[in-house]
Amino acid sequence: MVTTETSEGWDAIAATFMAFRSEVGAQLVQRWAKDALPPSTAILDMGCGSGVPIAQALVGEGFSL
Repeated sequence: MVTTETSEGWDAIAATFMAFRSEVGAQLVQRWAKDALPPSTAILDMGCGSGVPIAQALVGEGFSL
């Protein structure tokens, strides 16, 4: 039986994904978090690629990721 290891799939496409990822949506998520969450809230960033721009925007507002 042949199995395919898929857990490293992100590594294969990460550079391409990051090259094409835009800033679209970052400001919206940033505003939502500021309005909806207490300052310094810990946020779990799971399955969101490189963390740029969304996680980066949230860290810039003082949230902990």
